[in-house]
Amino acid sequence: MEYAVQVEVAPAADAPELDALQCHGVDALLAEGLDGVDRLSRPERADVELVGFRMATHSRGALLSVVVEASALASAEDGVRHLIESVVERSEPLAGWRVLRCAVELSQEAFQAGLDAAHAEPAEGKSSDQVVLSAPRFSEERLAQMRASLSAAARGLKAFDLEHFGYRPGEPAHSQASEESATLAAGALMAATSVLIDHVMEDAETLASEDTTAADDPGLMALHGLPPQYALRYDARFARKFAVATISITARLTDENWRGPACVAEQLALRLLVEEAKPFSNCSN
Repeated sequence: MEYAVQVEVAPAADAPELDALQCHGVDALLAEGLDGVDRLSRPERADVELVGFRMATHSRGALLSVVVEASALASAEDGVRHLIESVVERSEPLAGWRVLRCAVELSQEAFQAGLDAAHAEPAEGKSSDQVVLSAPRFSEERLAQMRASLSAAARGLKAFDLEHFGYRPGEPAHSQASEESATLAAGALMAATSVLIDHVMEDAETLASEDTTAADDPGLMALHGLPPQYALRYDARFARKFAVATISITARLTDENWRGPACVAEQLALRLLVEEAKPFSNCSN
């Protein structure tokens, strides 16, 4: 089974922030350590196969999304942690760096985990050009599988045709999106629906278990994308209601008679869905 392991690595707490050139250097060092790795073997765990990875470096460290094939979640997490720690230990310029977080997200479909991008936000006062987002490392065969999965998912979208995604038959090719690109965009929207719903439900469970609001939990999966000025109101009760709105608006995408958002919550859910779909488009590159 495939797992997407989200890893956060950072230098010592008292280390100075990285500039743009240093971000590129960290990206290159980590990528060099990961490229060419096929299996991650640990004596106490079954072998774990590395499928691909994506990385984003920023002024305070790096975020990685490492996709592996493993027999169990614990094996995937343990194998990836061991790999990243080994890469850091072998690289002298990364001396003092450490793994802050190594969490596993179960992939519902083979392609989904691999397309979850690790998004890094620049530190306060830094411009967005301080963030270095590397291209996903996947083989052409893997990308072809992802494209096929998205094309299949596109068939479930009934509310909009390909013209809504930029494909207009009869017009010059240079002035429109290709049929393939439009199909992949439609598929990305459909593939993102289950991901968004899962994230909202996970946020609801997190807020309920911690008895807190989004203002006190910056690690939420979906609710962090809502207007921040109301974060104190985003508690477990709100999250459950928002989940209902999310399910309602996404379900209507499969209906040929499209009915737009009926309330502000559905409008926000639709906006989050579009943002959730963006990383899926990477497989068209």
